[in-house]
Amino acid sequence: MVATLFSSTLDISSWIIVRGDLTLGSGVTLIPTVNSNYPTPATNTTPDPNAKRRLFMVVYVTGTLTAGSGNTISMSACGGNSDTLGANISSFDIPVATNLTGPKSPIISASGQSGGIPTGSSTTGVIGTTGTVVSDRFKTGGGGSGYTVLNGTIAPGSGGAGSCFSGGTGGGSIPKNNNFGTSGSNLGGAGGNTSITSGYGGTGNPGGTGTNQGFNGTGGILIIIANTTSLASCIVSANGVNSAGALGGGASGGGIVLQISGGATPAYGTVTTRGGLQNSGSAGAGGDGISGTYSL
Repeated sequence: MVATLFSSTLDISSWIIVRGDLTLGSGVTLIPTVNSNYPTPATNTTPDPNAKRRLFMVVYVTGTLTAGSGNTISMSACGGNSDTLGANISSFDIPVATNLTGPKSPIISASGQSGGIPTGSSTTGVIGTTGTVVSDRFKTGGGGSGYTVLNGTIAPGSGGAGSCFSGGTGGGSIPKNNNFGTSGSNLGGAGGNTSITSGYGGTGNPGGTGTNQGFNGTGGILIIIANTTSLASCIVSANGVNSAGALGGGASGGGIVLQISGGATPAYGTVTTRGGLQNSGSAGAGGDGISGTYSL
């Protein structure tokens, strides 16, 4: 990837606009980064240290967008933080396009799906709610809840709801009575915190605090618009990030991929908007995000 395409500033939007055709070179991953030697990380395992948070990324090509095997277009682990420590922008419905083929045109919902909500002292994390389309509004996946360690009687932190810029964040783990695990942010902000030395904060932007900080990263928003496409073997993704540690906080939710092309509905290769996975079966997994394809 050409590093100079992107700014190192976090929580802004990225637009890649090409008048004419765009063909990705061999092995190129198109993702917000300033590392010209960008290494693609393993899927949904650890944070991506090279990824930059973005409110969304738009790839707009007036001609033909071509990418093949070995290419990835991604907003995985790149969800934007819109709370007071990030962009400080309230959530709102975002119309993506109008006059598309079909009965409805896509809108990204101001609020994503809810995070996992534990009950009582449940020792098993609760998965975040999977993203969906409500009417014409696309919703990101919710974050997973934290994990209760040592059979305490206080519930761990709930997962945060997704937003229009990010999958939900994970809740913090809790060790036992008289300790705490806070809930993840609902605006793609920090994951929930933990108060135990063996516990972990929830996955978020950044990961929740404690002796062991949670992982960084949430599923982001990716919008691809092209007159024609040739992407049958390309990977297109907006995945969340796993929970950290065996006694972990919750994982983060998946984001949204919207694909719009002239003529027939575009054909893509692998499209993934997975929520982050639970670590060792303890904390809650993130809810999957959602994708949609449209033709002009």
